[in-house]
Amino acid sequence: MNPTQFLTGGNDGIVQLYDRSTDKVLASLKGHSKKFITSLSVNAKSSLPSAGADKLARVWSLDSASGEYRSRSIIKPHKTDVTGLAVHPTSTLLFLASQDKTYSIHDLRDFNQLYRSTAAEEPYSSLALHPDGTILAVGTPSSTIHVYDVRSGDMAATLVPPDNAPFTVNSLCFSENGYHLLAPDSLSSVGIWDLRKQKLGHSIPLGDGFKVNKVVYDYSAQLLGVAGNEGARIFAHKTWEELVHLQEGGEVSALAFGPESKEIWGTTGREVRIWGLSE
Repeated sequence: MNPTQFLTGGNDGIVQLYDRSTDKVLASLKGHSKKFITSLSVNAKSSLPSAGADKLARVWSLDSASGEYRSRSIIKPHKTDVTGLAVHPTSTLLFLASQDKTYSIHDLRDFNQLYRSTAAEEPYSSLALHPDGTILAVGTPSSTIHVYDVRSGDMAATLVPPDNAPFTVNSLCFSENGYHLLAPDSLSSVGIWDLRKQKLGHSIPLGDGFKVNKVVYDYSAQLLGVAGNEGARIFAHKTWEELVHLQEGGEVSALAFGPESKEIWGTTGREVRIWGLSE
């Protein structure tokens, strides 16, 4: 996918493909029957997967004849909201997590379901895939993170933060080097889990009024970002110094680092804001 293009999903149930270089909407993809789009991905080589509160995932692709994006497949293995989506590093597998307490794996070439887990004890509220594609993490509404071996389906670890008020693990992100997992570890903090030791290595307090919407590492794993109701905040990995707090757009629902981490992209209301370094 062109690095100047990005996907957005809104409460209107529409997925939009936007080109920053031309300042134009390239496609408005309509098909989800409920308003809330929960997950998107641009990691598949020729497909644009999306998932929503309508219990299904759609895979969009460019039709060469018409030059328009169309819904190539509808994937509906789950009984309730799909809350997480990830594409395997090979771009051949799609992973989905759901409030129905299961996760599933699908082949992006023929869209067949390859695996669906047995029902867990609680719903899944988020999903992240390790950079090497061999382990999967899912968050829950009871503060717990479950880590599974993709190859066997067995649980590899259960990560439980120190005792706090119950909260929903609504976002997860593995570092690109694969050593750490970033996730909320309380109602008002984010934790950095050391996967080698399966323990919480560090916790960053965000203030009692801060509500986490999204956590993300940059590609170098030297920076981490947190989007929330009081804006976007960027921290240095290891020193944990707060480098910037971006508040002018209000609440930030999603966050991403641009090329070489020289830009920060965030969704604020109906807008996508791009912050960059001063020339």
